[in-house]
Amino acid sequence: METRKIIKFGNSSHIISIPKSWMKENKLKKGDVVYLKQNSNGELLVLPKERSDIIYKKAVIHATSKDMKLIQREILAAYIKGFNVLSVTAPNIKEKIPEIKKNLKQFIGIDIIDKNSKEIVAADFLDINNVSIKSIIRRIDNNVRSMFEDLQFCLDNHKINEKEFNEIYETDGDVNKFYFLLWKLTVYGLENPSILNKWGFNSVELTHTWWLGMNMERIGDELKRIARELKHKKFNRTTIKKILEIFIIIKKTYLDVMHSYYKKDIKLAYNASSKKEDIMKRGDSISANNLKVGKICEKLKSAQSYIHNMAKCTIYFT
Repeated sequence: METRKIIKFGNSSHIISIPKSWMKENKLKKGDVVYLKQNSNGELLVLPKERSDIIYKKAVIHATSKDMKLIQREILAAYIKGFNVLSVTAPNIKEKIPEIKKNLKQFIGIDIIDKNSKEIVAADFLDINNVSIKSIIRRIDNNVRSMFEDLQFCLDNHKINEKEFNEIYETDGDVNKFYFLLWKLTVYGLENPSILNKWGFNSVELTHTWWLGMNMERIGDELKRIARELKHKKFNRTTIKKILEIFIIIKKTYLDVMHSYYKKDIKLAYNASSKKEDIMKRGDSISANNLKVGKICEKLKSAQSYIHNMAKCTIYFT
């Protein structure tokens, strides 16, 4: 790392010299203009030319001889890494188009712009400069709350039908959409600190927010899995009542943790976090010697663990 002395220039400015090698690399000469930008960490960036915060990149995914799960993972990876154009190619791509289109729908801002017998191309039209991280967290939260409400309704009625299950499943899909977007923005923000000022975050806050969103997404997954267990297995009313009692406590704990996050209430977060052990014991007590109930209780306990993780965002980082 090179060092430069700050030299006073006039009454209101200071100057530093610029390395000759950097000038040559960027084809600059005496009298040319450079651009200064302060990032969220207080660092002053010197740019050889004015630029947009958006860098366009294309990802080509070769789908030949790959199953859809691997293709889906590669598409997700490209989206998270910030590729603006996604191209999936294969000689028999027509056979895979329905599944690929379905997969692309889970990403906010992505639209298909071209397709033919060998390739399907999608582009990201999201303006990354005008997103709101706080709004994304609210959207994830609202969807998780909706899943809690829908699942409690099913438990209150001791059953879950196809329509109710599909609603819970679709809401979990919305949770995933906003979480994937949050993940993408977190990667982009950490790689491009200058954007953080526009978002109103620093790198530490952004990382903690991603951690919060990840645990919310995992809670959504557990609620979806509980709905699946209720749909495919029969439980007596006494068992459902015991499950409901634990479920209501977990739901209240989730709401308290989110309230503590929005209000920066460390005491409320700590109180909600302290319920973890009691919930674990309750789950163990009703699942003993009952495999069907045990599967649901394990998912309830996992949800509570994720809520416990969320509480740490307020307890340790407020």
